[in-house]
Amino acid sequence: MKALLVAAVAGVCLASSVAFAEEKVGETLFKEDFAVLDPGWGAASDRQRVEGNRLILSPMSNSSYRTLYQGDVYSDIDARAEVALAQGPESNPGGLIFWAADGEHYYVAVVTGDGRFGVMRMVGGRWLYPVQFQKSEALKTGLNAVNEVRIVTHGNTATMYGNGKELVAFTGHPTTSENLIGFFADSSAGENTWSFGKLLIRKPAP
Repeated sequence: MKALLVAAVAGVCLASSVAFAEEKVGETLFKEDFAVLDPGWGAASDRQRVEGNRLILSPMSNSSYRTLYQGDVYSDIDARAEVALAQGPESNPGGLIFWAADGEHYYVAVVTGDGRFGVMRMVGGRWLYPVQFQKSEALKTGLNAVNEVRIVTHGNTATMYGNGKELVAFTGHPTTSENLIGFFADSSAGENTWSFGKLLIRKPAP
């Protein structure tokens, strides 16, 4: 009888811990599988299209391209997406835009095809680098290697993850309290192509 009671109590505790773990997962705010190109991303063009449940961005030679989702704005977020360099030099960066007031004021958590990560900030028509590029063994390398980039924000602090591993935490200066989300792709000489998939935005856990 005592053994049964202990087992029952243990079962209740386990169920409670599971429920608590589920409660810590924030509410889903937006989910995008890129089955089609949502008009919130803008019209299809030579620079952006949807193909095989991936958003494909193709910047012009020696330039960058960014697309911001215009369907909603977000305060604190727990956002993640798959990022892959499909064509071009592996030193080029691409990634997930956050804290975006508009096309001239935003942050982007980027990875490169050669296994580096960083955080770039566009402000006043120039690039700043609040997190300078550095190598991480957590990142996959090479063309078409898919890395999950995740960014979690609380107020003016942000934490970047790569494939589930924390890479860096830093303090930023978001322009507004409600921001857009998006994607960024960089290009050097010649054709460069990036692909993005499985975008999920949730409220961060308390």
